[in-house]
This record gives sequence, C-alpha cells and structure tokens, in this order.
Amino acid sequence: MFSLQDICILRVAFELERAGRTWLTALGAAFDNLQIPPDPDALLIAPAVIRRGCGLPFITYVAPSAFDRSIIVVPIGLICETILKEAEYVAV
Repeated sequence: MFSLQDICILRVAFELERAGRTWLTALGAAFDNLQIPPDPDALLIAPAVIRRGCGLPFITYVAPSAFDRSIIVVPIGLICETILKEAEYVAV
C-alpha cells in the first residue's frame, strides 16, 4: 500500500522526470521536498539543466519575476492538495 505522501512524491517525481531529470534524481528531489506537506500555493523551482554547482531545487510561494537561466516550476502544493481531496472523495 502507498501512503498519500508516497503518491504525492511519485506524482511530483513524474513531473520532474517529464522536465528532463532522470527518474532517480526526480524521485530524490521530490522526496527531499515533500517530507512536510507543502502549502497549497507552494512551487518547486529547480534548474532545468543539471550540472555541478547549478543549485538544488527549492520551495517558494511566488514565482520569480525574471529568470537568468532555464528553470522548472512544479506546483507541488496544488498537486498534493488535489491528491488529498481526491482521496477524501474516494473515502466517502
């Protein structure tokens, strides 16, 4: 059985993989950033290209107004909130 947290991690990892990460890198980034349930408006911001010193993904609540390089923006708060609401609906 998967917990709701596991499902959120897998869903966010899927989005990161679609954006060009390897599955293991995407899964690790999703796991690291979803240990605490995010607020509904949380965004995961990560560099689009992985190379040494490019920085780790981080959570923010406001999208940057300007980008100096390509980035990935994943609405992790919305993804997790949707999963939790669907689980409540199914449980009823």
